[in-house]
Amino acid sequence: MTDTRLVEGFLTNGKVDGLSDAAFRVYTLGLVWSTAQGTDGRLPDRALRYLHPTGTSSAATAELVAAHLWEIDGDTFVIHDYLDYQTPHEQVERARELTRQRKAAQRLRDQDKELAKVTRDGVRDERRDLQGKDRTGTGQAQERTGTNNGTNNGTNADGYTGGSLTEWGADVA
Repeated sequence: MTDTRLVEGFLTNGKVDGLSDAAFRVYTLGLVWSTAQGTDGRLPDRALRYLHPTGTSSAATAELVAAHLWEIDGDTFVIHDYLDYQTPHEQVERARELTRQRKAAQRLRDQDKELAKVTRDGVRDERRDLQGKDRTGTGQAQERTGTNNGTNNGTNADGYTGGSLTEWGADVA
C-alpha cells in the first residue's frame, strides 16, 4: 500500500489556495489516483472520470493547467513536480519486492521451527519436554516428596500416596 503525501505548506501554497472547490478536488484526487496506479504523476484522459463527481470537468482541468499544477503532454496530463513530493513507482515496487522476500524468508524460518518440533512419533508435545517445570498450567510445579521404599508408597506435596504396588495387584516379591 502506498500513501500520497501532502507537504505541510500544501494548503497555503498560492497555486493551491486560489483553486475552486472543483479544481482542488480534481487536483487532490489526481495525486491519489496517480500514486495508486503507479503512473508517477501522469493522468491519462480516461482517468479524469474518477477525479470529479460529474466525470471529466474541462473547467477544472483548464484551471489546473492555468495554475501550473498540471501540464499537458499529448493526450495526458502531468502533475507538475509530482516526483519532488511522491515516491516513484519503481521505488515503491522495489520496496514491495523486498517486503515479499522478507516475509517469504520469515515463513520459511517459521516452517523450519515447526518441523523441528516433529519427532519420529509425530509432533512433539512441548509440555512433556518441561522437566521439573509446571505442566499443569496452574503455575505451580508439583513434585513427589517422601520416600520410595520399593513399594511406591511415597506421597506427593498434597499428601496423596498414590497407593502401593501391592494395592494394585503387582507382584513385588
